[in-house]
Order: sequence, then structure tokens, then C-alpha cells
Amino acid sequence: RRQRVVEIGRLHGPGSLAQPPGPDKDAARRLARLGRWVAALPPRCAVFAANDNCACDVAAAFAAAKRAVPRMNTIVGADGFERTAERPGTMSRISSVKIDREAAGFIAARALGENFRGVAFFGPVMAVRRDSTRGHGRREPFALEAVAMIRREAADGLTARALAARFPGSRNLFERRFREALGHSVLDEILHVRLEKVQVLLSRPDVPIGAIAALCGFGCDYELRKLFRARFGMSMREWRKARF
Repeated sequence: RRQRVVEIGRLHGPGSLAQPPGPDKDAARRLARLGRWVAALPPRCAVFAANDNCACDVAAAFAAAKRAVPRMNTIVGADGFERTAERPGTMSRISSVKIDREAAGFIAARALGENFRGVAFFGPVMAVRRDSTRGHGRREPFALEAVAMIRREAADGLTARALAARFPGSRNLFERRFREALGHSVLDEILHVRLEKVQVLLSRPDVPIGAIAALCGFGCDYELRKLFRARFGMSMREWRKARF
């Protein structure tokens, strides 16, 4: 299923989609305006919002229009002004990319020092995995429980075998049900979480590259270097250099 990507991050200014909500009457008017906009979108599409706050408003408009998110439509924010405490149900239906704000600060400082002689660009650190990013796991409580364990313990050396032992049944049964629920293997999830931490540590210039493997649950430095290059097409040193 191909999805058309619709960007709304360009909308700024008073009362725009990218602004935090105002009084209730303004929020209601914005939701109505979003509802008309959503109604004009194709049946299957992906929306990239300026930040998570904006993405929540879009998700509410999709829900009001009875359009399925994330099954038929995808909404992606940019880890901005989040309202997780106020709208946890909405937040679980959107995905998000994490912006490397620390790298942005270094780039801004360097640009100021050079009197803006050059223009620098930077990308997101990683995709932030939420329920909407994890496939159908939200329908399988055991899978979400397993994912939560992985996110807490992957960097401490958690293995697929050790995780399977915590659930009833054989390891093969557990791994088959996990793959059916999330669309990928237990090992894939463990490695993804470890690589997330690797990227976070690489974005901190004070952390030696040689120490990262042990801090992220990898058995040896060579294992991490090989996996990182296969996944991102560059070495860890090159990845860090591109951001600082």
C-alpha cells in the first residue's frame, strides 16, 4: 500500500497548525479547520507534522473523521511540544522522529562563530518507536510487555533466549508469536534498541567511541562496528563527524 506524504510543517504564524493550542474556542475552530483539511486528503496518506503537538491535533481530526490511524493513515511528528500527560491515547497513535538538538546547538554556535559564512544541515538522531511504530504489537499484550523489557534491558546484554525464558511455552513459540505480532524478530528489536543508544552516545562528543559497545550491550567492539556500518552505511566515527 503506497501512501502519499502530506507536509504541514510549512504552516506557521498566528493560529497556524504549528502553534500550541490557545483558548478552547480557538482549539475548536482549529479542529474544525483540520477536519475540513483531513476530509480532502486521499484515503491512504502519511502526514508529517511540524512537531508532536501539531501531530496530536491532526490525529484528533483524523479520529473525528473516523479515519484509521495508524492502520490506514500515518502521522509523524518531530518530537516537539509533547502533551503526553494530557492526551496519551492520541500520542500512542502517532510516530515521531527525534531531533538531535545537541548537535543543532553545536552547529548554531559554529555558524555564529563563522559569521554565517556557511549553511549547515542536520538530520534526526533516530525514529522514536511508539505503539504506532511497532506494527500490530498493540493487539498482543505479551508482545508489548516483551518490548518494554527489551527497551529497559537491551543495553545490559539481554538476549532473545533470556527474554523467551520469562514467558510460558517454548522459545520457538515465543519468537514466532513475537514476529507475528510485530512483524520482525526479537533479535531485530533488541538490536534496534541498542543502536538507538549507540546513536545517542555518538551524539555526545565527550563519550569515547571505543567505550560505546560495552555501554550498549554488545559483546565486543568489532561486532558493533560491523553492524553499525551495515545498518547506516558509514562508520561510527564518520556518523559523529557528520554531526560535529
